[in-house]
Amino acid sequence: VFLPQPFTHCLCRQHFGEIPGAPVGTTWKSRAECFEAGVHRQLEPGIHGINTKGAFSIVVSGQYKDDKDYGDTIIYTGSGTREQVRDQQWTDFGNEALRKSSETGNPVRVIRGHELDSEFAPWEGFRYDGLYICKRAWTEKNRDGYYDICRYTME
Repeated sequence: VFLPQPFTHCLCRQHFGEIPGAPVGTTWKSRAECFEAGVHRQLEPGIHGINTKGAFSIVVSGQYKDDKDYGDTIIYTGSGTREQVRDQQWTDFGNEALRKSSETGNPVRVIRGHELDSEFAPWEGFRYDGLYICKRAWTEKNRDGYYDICRYTME
């Protein structure tokens, strides 16, 4: 099978840690470019991982109002419905993988998006900001108090 060059070097990106050719501070214009570079192999979901091994990467992009970005520490909201019309579940895409990372201690690549309401967000596009460890995973009510959300402390 012939694949265009950008995709041939990315097929093996289901691993923990740095991606060769993408040092901390590297920026991309779009999620599609992050995908092609291999730093985050999901076009839409914010968590890329395997539930039995852990998360390889997350994107913090302002899609969830409960996210908190303190620079070296991120309180990250799990995957589920952005509109928050139901409780998030550990079985929702990516949540179990990131929870597994809290058990294994494997590093998770963090990509910040420009729409994130944070002084640490890039001015435009998406930026790789290094490896974080998921220190804790738990559930709590969202800030409106209606629905359970999966939460993670990334440091």
